[in-house]
Amino acid sequence: MSKSVEKRKEWAKSLMDVSVDMHDYALSAVTDPGFGNTPDVLCSTHLPDTPTKPVSKKGKMETFEDVVVMLSSISSLINECSDSLEKLVSSNAMKIEGLKKTVDFVSAEVKDVKVKVDHLTSRLQLGEQQILCRMFCLIGFL
Repeated sequence: MSKSVEKRKEWAKSLMDVSVDMHDYALSAVTDPGFGNTPDVLCSTHLPDTPTKPVSKKGKMETFEDVVVMLSSISSLINECSDSLEKLVSSNAMKIEGLKKTVDFVSAEVKDVKVKVDHLTSRLQLGEQQILCRMFCLIGFL
């Protein structure tokens, strides 16, 4: 275990036992003669005002070769991802083309049915008019 990890563990243990520890900004209320308390009675140890930041180690400098290796690995990962995206896009494009052809076919069929319905509607109206004329002619002879 490294020294910094041990120091952090010791510091964490010291923070857990705060039953008798007191910050110095709180001591004024404790040592105030109006309260009748003395620091010896309430506080056996004092905590610092603020926790100190642990000293950070400077990382080792990367060599040019290390940087080149990292960049090449990153670029290979990017290329792999772009290749897989290209495959997905091309397969989706093929599916979209198939759907477009299907929609065009169905649309043409609907147009044909609409033309036939319009033709039948006009023939029906013409037939109804002819029947009505014949009926009026027959009624007129009676």
